[in-house]
Amino acid sequence: MESTTAKIVSVEPRQSASVVNASGAASFDANSHIELKTVSLLSGSNIALVHSDTGLAINGNLSTIAAEATVPFLYTGSISAGPNDLILTMTRKSANELGLTGAAAIVYEPAVAAAANDAALAAALGTLPDAQHVQSALQELQPADLGYIRSAAAFITDPNSDAVGARQRRLTFAPQADGFASWVAGGFDQLSFDGADGHGFGATFGVDFNAAQKSHFGVAFSLRETHLNEDANNGSTKATWYLFSPYLGFQADNFFVNAQLNAGSATVSMSREVIVGTEDRISTGETSETIASGGVVGGYAFNYAGWSIAPELSFSVLKMSNGMYTESGGGKGVDLAVNGQDLTAAHAFAGVVASSTYELLGGRLVPQLLAGWDQSLDTSGATMTAHFVSEPAENFSLTGPQTEHSGFLGGAHVDFGNDYTTISLGYDGTVGGKAKMQSANLRFSSRF
Repeated sequence: MESTTAKIVSVEPRQSASVVNASGAASFDANSHIELKTVSLLSGSNIALVHSDTGLAINGNLSTIAAEATVPFLYTGSISAGPNDLILTMTRKSANELGLTGAAAIVYEPAVAAAANDAALAAALGTLPDAQHVQSALQELQPADLGYIRSAAAFITDPNSDAVGARQRRLTFAPQADGFASWVAGGFDQLSFDGADGHGFGATFGVDFNAAQKSHFGVAFSLRETHLNEDANNGSTKATWYLFSPYLGFQADNFFVNAQLNAGSATVSMSREVIVGTEDRISTGETSETIASGGVVGGYAFNYAGWSIAPELSFSVLKMSNGMYTESGGGKGVDLAVNGQDLTAAHAFAGVVASSTYELLGGRLVPQLLAGWDQSLDTSGATMTAHFVSEPAENFSLTGPQTEHSGFLGGAHVDFGNDYTTISLGYDGTVGGKAKMQSANLRFSSRF
């Protein structure tokens, strides 16, 4: 074999045999050059690019001949010549050598192992030119962070920001006449976090009994939907909530205590778009959540200038559990199997409620305001344990960013009606750190 232009077109995964076998003498003259094309990823090895059963001669400068034989950014490599072989020595860089950080550094080794089962994705990874592109690609291979779903669930079940809590404040500070009443509330939520944003909407239906200045009790059912988009992995998550909520309240002189429980489930669907070079994959998965939460609000009300003012304290807790799920559609180098996990949240609130009543147009106008500080008692990020479907032994764990923040919580509601029917417009929101959650809502109630 004598060559003026020798092109080594492909190197197969985990290849140990020679790429080109020459029968007789092989030589490269000074005008020869070698090119390499990435078709997969290796853990690192010596590859005989050319083997001659008689002998190999390099008639020129090997460094010049091999100048265009560049290895992927993921590797260090060199070409050397022996008596019978032209040898490519490749060593895959570590995450530290590549300069990877965070989730990308953790996912790197399992992702490369999975890519060895996915030739097209492996070839695409081999074309990434620098650490920034590698970091970005690996971040897209991480699973959905259900910590964002947890924070959304805490917001829609907190007694200071949910529909049931708003109903209880109306029954406590400005009740309609005694008896049974039904009510319905619809709302739209806007959610923003460090690394994600989204929205939600839904409705709550309730029936309750009220004895003014004494007690109330009732039950409610909520159907809500939450949509979230994550920045790191081009991911989107949709959760559909089904919640049953019994609630009750007591008053003695100027003291009051309101409590609510929430129990139910959610169906959660997730998708990730992974773009590596010319490869564009979409991986999807589904799981279910069970949810239980509760909240207690207590305070003391007094009158000032026609307003009922009530300093209050509250405490709420939430626990969510989701089952294991397996993604599909993304291919062997993308799809993940994600373990189930339990998520918790706990909040304490200190603030003040103000309520008043004005006679207007034959009815009553009732403004109610709420403001205070909401303290998150569980600030840990959600931990996700997963493996690529094609590499079940390569487990990895990631901890997402903190999504539960302390901050200001406030609300404003205006009701208009009479002893039988009312309509209410309201706003509730909380701002803390880089997280902001807010909700606009409309409520009708009718006594029977």
